[in-house]
Amino acid sequence: MSDDKVALMVSMGFDQNISAKALALTDGNVDHAVDRILSGQVDTAAITDSVNSTVTSQNLTDVPPTKVVTTDVSQYSIPNGRSACTAFALHTVSKVLPRLENENIENVVTSDELNTLLFAGVSLYNTLQNQITSNVEHSSAEELLLLLPDQLGLRLIGGVRQGILTRGLLEGGPLGFKTILESYRSECDRSKWMGAIITKSPESICIFLPPQNDAELAKSNVIIDSHPRPSLNIGGCNGSFYSTPEALVSGLSERFPAVDLGNDVPEMMAAMYNSFDVYAFQC
Repeated sequence: MSDDKVALMVSMGFDQNISAKALALTDGNVDHAVDRILSGQVDTAAITDSVNSTVTSQNLTDVPPTKVVTTDVSQYSIPNGRSACTAFALHTVSKVLPRLENENIENVVTSDELNTLLFAGVSLYNTLQNQITSNVEHSSAEELLLLLPDQLGLRLIGGVRQGILTRGLLEGGPLGFKTILESYRSECDRSKWMGAIITKSPESICIFLPPQNDAELAKSNVIIDSHPRPSLNIGGCNGSFYSTPEALVSGLSERFPAVDLGNDVPEMMAAMYNSFDVYAFQC
């Protein structure tokens, strides 16, 4: 099997062994290989066993944040803000990451700062929507990035990667949040903060992962979310702090739980419904 095709699929966020297996089943057709993986037609047992050996049996959604900062308003409280989450996430990453070069994240992610970011993000959304020709209300990060090629001052790491929401131990599987974020971490400067936008249509949020060479900073893994989360007793825009990347993954799973659509829904459609996109950045 062509090493170039395997490398291409790995760059898309898929496991190397699973990619090679899928390509072998599809005579080297990358598109068909991706379809096979996303529809669950590739045996990932060996990979899953390997992942499960490193992930505890603890239910990942049971790990609470160490601190939650909230505002009185969410994107839904602001006129024309109901679909502004992607613009908010992109604006927040572009403003917060540079400040983390010199400031403590607890001084950057405060109620007042979140409030300022929220209104600025909604304003950015309304400005950019006037430049988008489609009638889609929820713009993707990719669409917005095309409109802001030189204005962010950030480096996009490795392009967009797609994952699949799963439950329990498989949250750390080959297409889960944990694996996708670790793949980005392996390609970026580990001595710097990394920011990422995560979209599970139609919602986007952003996260910040700390430098890995500082034991104290390593305890500050943060989700910033412009949506209210009644199930988490959060009514406004919020920033949630987690002590480890694994705990942050639990927070992502609480916000974006995998949905079982039942046996009547084709596997490909179920996989598409539970898919998410990740864009990672550094200064």
